[in-house]
Amino acid sequence: MRIDRGVAGLLVGVAIAAMGLGACGSAGRVPVTSPATIAESGDLLIAAAQRQEMATVRELLARGADVDAKTRYGATALFFACDKGNLELVKLLLEHGAEVDVTDTFYSATPLTWSLFSAAESAVHREIALLLLERGPADADEAVLFGARQGDLELVEAAVDNGGIEPAALLAPLEQAREAGHQEIVDYLSARAPEEAPARDVSVSPERLVEVEWGADGEESYPVDILVTAYDRHGLLRDITSVLADAKINVIAVNLATDKKEHLSHMTLTVEVTNIHKISQALSRIGQLPNVIEARRRMQ
Repeated sequence: MRIDRGVAGLLVGVAIAAMGLGACGSAGRVPVTSPATIAESGDLLIAAAQRQEMATVRELLARGADVDAKTRYGATALFFACDKGNLELVKLLLEHGAEVDVTDTFYSATPLTWSLFSAAESAVHREIALLLLERGPADADEAVLFGARQGDLELVEAAVDNGGIEPAALLAPLEQAREAGHQEIVDYLSARAPEEAPARDVSVSPERLVEVEWGADGEESYPVDILVTAYDRHGLLRDITSVLADAKINVIAVNLATDKKEHLSHMTLTVEVTNIHKISQALSRIGQLPNVIEARRRMQ
């Protein structure tokens, strides 16, 4: 999901105020001396991180505050440090074991999401993204796609090397890099992505038609195109390819188009199947994924 940065900042501020974190006042450090507030050290840690009060964050962590304490929307102190581009604070939280694989319930975002949000314009946000990728976040595929669009080979390499990304998930970034003309990234991803399906001539003369029984023993696999329409969100392609991987269905090509005005993603995935029932079951599961509007076979 893509969010206007000004609106995002306002909503985050509102969320913090709604939690009672704004009760510390608009100026001055968050107080940590009262026994009553020590018991709420997790909330205070989040408030201090949002205000970028390094001394307070250090003091709270030293007193045993939960580094992964969450707001009512599931955001942690690391979210705010990444959003604000505070590299020193990010390092401090990570040194104390801050979890990178946390998704909030308001934006469905992660710490990596917030760092990538400004990485195109901000060198420090990009450095934070690289730091997070060293921890192998589950949404590293988002950094691959971002880097492919931006022509950032270092970011792509960091995500692929540390993220445990399925090869099929590299096909969409590969297509993005091709469209943007980033040849170094094309070469890098081509060496790691599965071989793409060649263009197929779907016109068939009558004398070449043969009967095929789906799922027969020893039957060779056949390419099938899957069409998926969904409201764009981070991790969408990863979730779809995971469903196919669980079903033992091999993805051999991906084509991705995004309607930025409507926030829609239109995907065409070419897969190899031997059993029509298996692909039907997979399509049913894909159709149940969050934000997916439609998942179906292309009928030729």
